[in-house]
Amino acid sequence: MKTTLTLSCLALLLALSGCAGKETFADKIEASNAELADIADQWREGKELKEEGEDMLEDAEDDLDEAEEQIEEGGELIDRGIEQAESNREAYRKLSDTDDDSLSPAAAAERNKKLQEYTENWQEGEADIAKGKKLIERGEALEKKATKARKKAEKMIERGEEMMEDAEDEYDSRS
Repeated sequence: MKTTLTLSCLALLLALSGCAGKETFADKIEASNAELADIADQWREGKELKEEGEDMLEDAEDDLDEAEEQIEEGGELIDRGIEQAESNREAYRKLSDTDDDSLSPAAAAERNKKLQEYTENWQEGEADIAKGKKLIERGEALEKKATKARKKAEKMIERGEEMMEDAEDEYDSRS
């Protein structure tokens, strides 16, 4: 009897250990569902990355437009400043080179007033040149920053699309 009981226990143990190594139908479904969930997560991550890249690209394009406007405005400011400074400098020189000993005190005061006006306009022109240069520098810095952001955004979009395509291909290969 002892031998029969031992053999029965041994047979039961062997039977149970054989079942433990086999994957059941339910196990296969659970594994399949986990893999599908991973594929879905990959696709969602790719979509989010792509959308984030598209938003970043839009911001970068707006910054590039702003940079272009600043550079253009700075150039126009420099051109106006040069014109203003040169014309008033020349007018100042012409008026100051005039030797007229017969000037009355009133005429001399009017001449000095006019010279002062030319000087102020000349200085305004020089100030506009300096402002224009600073505006161009800011525009160029913004352009550099926006160009880097655009490249990063394009890579994000590309990577997001790749992740989505990979997930779709993986899903399709399972069908």
